[in-house]
Amino acid sequence: MQSTSSTAIKLIEAFQSEVKSDQSLLSLVANEGVMSLTARSVFNSSIIDRYFNGPGDTLTGGSYNTFTPFTSRGYPSAATLIEAGQNVIKRRLGAKYVTLSPLSGLNAMTLALIIASKPGELVATIPVGNGGHFATELVLKQTGRRQIDLPMYEASTRIDLDALKHIIRIHGPKVVYLDSSFILEPHDIIGLRDTVGSEIIIIYDASQTIGLMIGGFFQSPLYEGADIVTANTHKTLHGPHKGLMAFRSASMGKCFSETISSGLLSSTHFSALVSLAITLLELDEYGFDLAESTIKNACELSREFCALGYNVRSTSLGTPTCNHQAHVFINTDEDYRKIYGRLYTSNIAVNFDNALGGHLYLRFGSQNISRKGMTVAEMKTLAMLIDRVIRGSIVRNEVQELVSQYSAIKFSFDEIYLPNGGLT
Repeated sequence: MQSTSSTAIKLIEAFQSEVKSDQSLLSLVANEGVMSLTARSVFNSSIIDRYFNGPGDTLTGGSYNTFTPFTSRGYPSAATLIEAGQNVIKRRLGAKYVTLSPLSGLNAMTLALIIASKPGELVATIPVGNGGHFATELVLKQTGRRQIDLPMYEASTRIDLDALKHIIRIHGPKVVYLDSSFILEPHDIIGLRDTVGSEIIIIYDASQTIGLMIGGFFQSPLYEGADIVTANTHKTLHGPHKGLMAFRSASMGKCFSETISSGLLSSTHFSALVSLAITLLELDEYGFDLAESTIKNACELSREFCALGYNVRSTSLGTPTCNHQAHVFINTDEDYRKIYGRLYTSNIAVNFDNALGGHLYLRFGSQNISRKGMTVAEMKTLAMLIDRVIRGSIVRNEVQELVSQYSAIKFSFDEIYLPNGGLT
């Protein structure tokens, strides 16, 4: 009879083998970034077992809380590092208050919605068919809020502001929550604020584009009139799985933060928090170049698919995209699961979806390959490889050869990273 330990070892080894195979994966999914080795080294360190107290009053009158009922071992230097990360968001997004406490984008969404509104109040959100997040309506329902769809132009992520005036006048929502997963172009925040007035809270979920915003691209919601920006931190930001909230008003931010720390959150996942702070400092240094490369690559990938005869979604501005996403329609009657199977076998990761009109398309994200150093020069090769897979081929060997040329993580502090886990 096989022992439990030997069975466990086989399970672990099988998983480790799959993780190793990821090194040859061509990742074009829109919802995954890639952490630098510098940020990853902290995430995998011994602090993964620790609590982080955060700033506060100390028994000696200092500004850092080195003792709480949770732990008697503080990390004062971490507070300085995390504050530096928060300051990046403040400067880049025009935020007066920032918290990195949320554990994920969905956690940030939930916290923002339940503090910004009360049970029974109405929240207007983007319909799922127009790219809205699948979980928003459920979160509102389970927390006793009422939900109403924002009026959208057909098969787009653009809000019909004229129709929204009627909803505001008749229904009077307390919050407008913008939660686009498939967004290609900026929301009209200035027009939205003019439409809803000054009393309605506008929350902008920037999970898809927060890294591009920090880099100075896409749009700047807080400057344009949004009250709160929420986001996860593992897509275009390239951090760990974590969440953040940024506020246009310092008083609102402090109020929200105090409510969160009073009992809605305990551990902030210390190692992820520090890794996120490092990633934010990397974006402060390299974010402009990374965002520019990411958007250029997405646009060029779209153009290459157009050249191959594919129908590619474009923005209302006439460009293929304004961010990292490219939407390429599949012009075939073949079961998409068979295409997915060949892509999987070829070590290519992409998203399939039919939001924004019900027509099946591949949703590509250029953020991962851009941080690995690919440029517009490689987009033709990528498009041709994927075209061959759609037409029936397996291109695993070609993909592995291509990926092997882009193993280093660019736009990061890894150039000064030492293999022993330290920094120069």
